[in-house]
Amino acid sequence: MSNDRPPVYFERHWVPWWALLAIFAGFFAFVGGIELLLDLTGKAKPPMDAPLLQIAVAAATGLFGVLVTWASHVFRTIAVDEFRLQISGGHGFVLLEDITAVAIARGSEVRRLRDDMSLALSPGGLLIPLGGAAGAVGTGMVGVSAIAMARYARSMIASFWMHEDVVAYAPQDSTPLWLIGTRHPEELAAAIKRGAGLAG
Repeated sequence: MSNDRPPVYFERHWVPWWALLAIFAGFFAFVGGIELLLDLTGKAKPPMDAPLLQIAVAAATGLFGVLVTWASHVFRTIAVDEFRLQISGGHGFVLLEDITAVAIARGSEVRRLRDDMSLALSPGGLLIPLGGAAGAVGTGMVGVSAIAMARYARSMIASFWMHEDVVAYAPQDSTPLWLIGTRHPEELAAAIKRGAGLAG
């Protein structure tokens, strides 16, 4: 964002300690399981048949997963200026004038929307119904099959530990649906609505 457009809203993403622990455990269990399977089948070759080395490799993989997850989030920022909503880290931006509706989703709604957008990445695509709080975003269906996979991956900015999200609908934009995890959903939604000229 240019310096002559100071943001009216700014937030940096985060990763809680329990999520990092879960990520470490997942990587550790996955690599450790493969090593154990190779060991049991007799396919592990020296020096990978040494238990301490196997633990060290699994732990190193877990730490790598933690580091990548942490770095990919703590350097990601959400900013709203008078013209656009921008998410750093390769996610791009959407002009506020293109946003026609904004809603706040919490709890089970966030999980449902995240699952729907993840399923949209499957071959053939799907049609996503927008109900509940996200119903304010659109009354019809969003045709996912006509939208490139990368666009939806770019617009789903809500990791599994984020239970409050802002949903923005921009039908004229190349990425019509944005799901943005935030610690301050009311403030982010209000900033987008003000810039887009939407009624409260």
